[in-house]
Amino acid sequence: MKNIKALAIALLIGFCSLCYAQQDGVIGKVHRQVFADAEGNKTNVSIVLKSQAEPARIKARTAMCKDKRALRQVAVGELKEFSANSQTAVLEYLEKVAIDGLVSNISCHWIANVITCDATKEIVEALASHPDVLAVGQNREVQVVRGFDAAVSAQAM
Repeated sequence: MKNIKALAIALLIGFCSLCYAQQDGVIGKVHRQVFADAEGNKTNVSIVLKSQAEPARIKARTAMCKDKRALRQVAVGELKEFSANSQTAVLEYLEKVAIDGLVSNISCHWIANVITCDATKEIVEALASHPDVLAVGQNREVQVVRGFDAAVSAQAM
């Protein structure tokens, strides 16, 4: 039961932050400006799919599991299968435009049903209108703790 709750929380965290920033559409105002500034260049993006795994279905599938290892295997298997099935159309599109060099570094993430890649502005706009896509947002490095890098470097010396 705890694993299912942890899984549901991970799914929620995985795409909530991106969706929160997207309140005015599939691509938020901030991201629109970033993509406009990156004209002709690729930007690393996360593509959140509309369909998300249902925790109730996973819970039902894991109900007969007697130990944690089996429960984890079943839950992970369900998430991977769900993502593989629901990401097919978007992946086919990305692989098609990757041939022309408009997309690179495509990576699938099954825990939150997200695909990441480096894409041009035109591809980001096309993804925003794809029927399977909930949100598209830029990935960027964020420093959570100020001065953390400097503290780690100082300790290493």
